[in-house]
Amino acid sequence: MVLGHGRSLQSLKRRQQNIRCQNVAATVRGELRLRANALLGAATGAARLGGPALAGLLVYTAGPGWAFVLDGASFAVSAALLTRLTVDRAQSAESATAEPRSLLRDLAEGWSEVRSRDWYWTSLIAHGVWNGASAVLLTLGPLIATTRLGGDGAWVALTQAGAVGLLVGSLIAGRVRPRRPVLAGNLALALYGLPLLALAVPAPAPLAVAAQAVAMAGLGFLNPVWQTVVQQDVPAGALARVTSYDWLLSLGAAPLGYALAPLAADAWGSRVPLLAAAALVTLVCAGTAAVPGVRRHSARPATGTTSDTAPEPMAERPPARARARARARVKP
Repeated sequence: MVLGHGRSLQSLKRRQQNIRCQNVAATVRGELRLRANALLGAATGAARLGGPALAGLLVYTAGPGWAFVLDGASFAVSAALLTRLTVDRAQSAESATAEPRSLLRDLAEGWSEVRSRDWYWTSLIAHGVWNGASAVLLTLGPLIATTRLGGDGAWVALTQAGAVGLLVGSLIAGRVRPRRPVLAGNLALALYGLPLLALAVPAPAPLAVAAQAVAMAGLGFLNPVWQTVVQQDVPAGALARVTSYDWLLSLGAAPLGYALAPLAADAWGSRVPLLAAAALVTLVCAGTAAVPGVRRHSARPATGTTSDTAPEPMAERPPARARARARARVKP
């Protein structure tokens, strides 16, 4: 029951992230979206880093009941802050006047948008492999850390290093604008093979912790870069359907990793699934460089509008003297 409740909360979280992607597209001008997505990623990394410590402090000082009360109050504060957002009126009007549509039609049109972009659907495969490899690490990593790397403290250090890496990667994404954003993001994801390899050996605890920090920095870099590319390249009317496929296909491999990792470890030992996951995530994520769309997809110049549609050029007006002469000629 606890696991089922946790998966339900995870599904709600993914739904919220899908809506957040649309909100950024509707509230932030094109040239500022990468920075906005990077700030959101940095806030997520900071929450993952400081949240457990703050929760422990609240439980220790005020008790678990007050910790839950304050946690619930934070959701009310978040809702109040969301009311201050200014949404693009053009997109809002389009959504409000749209005719009712069937689910199958939405699925078909969303899949058509996905399939028409080779850089998109091949990257989704790579992201799915990353999530599957992450599930392998999360399943076998705690046991290896506690039995071979020095105890429970090694796993705590590993997870906290990942939170630090996620924060740093998001900050880097807000400062660096790669010319080939999809390629750069997928290559950053390939770094996740490092902690898998470190746990398979197993490497000394400091090296494993450092590998986890580097790998999660790659994820922190990818997320805002990827979200910005999708928000700029996918039409606003299809963004929700396309990002839904993103979450569906990207996360589809995670349950598979959770299920297969313990079975493989029981049959061949923990080293085999860890090495297999390391090889797979490195080859698939880096292998997207062979896709022409991934290699050629370049950062689009920002237009400064929320819809990323370039404004129509104004007709050139004649000089003031020419206009005065024209008016003089037409006088009676």
